[in-house]
Amino acid sequence: MMIKEKFRKTLSSKIEELESLAALQSCSPQFNSWRKSTEDLILQMFGDGEELDSFNSIFYSPVFLSCCMDDSAFTEAYQQGLGEARRVLESLGKKYQRRHFS
Repeated sequence: MMIKEKFRKTLSSKIEELESLAALQSCSPQFNSWRKSTEDLILQMFGDGEELDSFNSIFYSPVFLSCCMDDSAFTEAYQQGLGEARRVLESLGKKYQRRHFS
């Protein structure tokens, strides 16, 4: 039970870290480290399945590029990606809670 509680708390801290990541860019080392460690956590909690796929399907940069795009398109896509990451991680937290603590 201790490991399950640790996973739950670690997932909560990953969600909390999103606020500080919002001031960065998707190419920052801090974001890349967060993304990799969050992937690893999801893999440990759920295995290699739909939960990991949901997280890995999030885009943090524009899907389409154009020579007319300015930096704001990258900032907007990154912010939207962080918002989607929050929704996915919160959903995974609820799913984990139901599986292991209900």
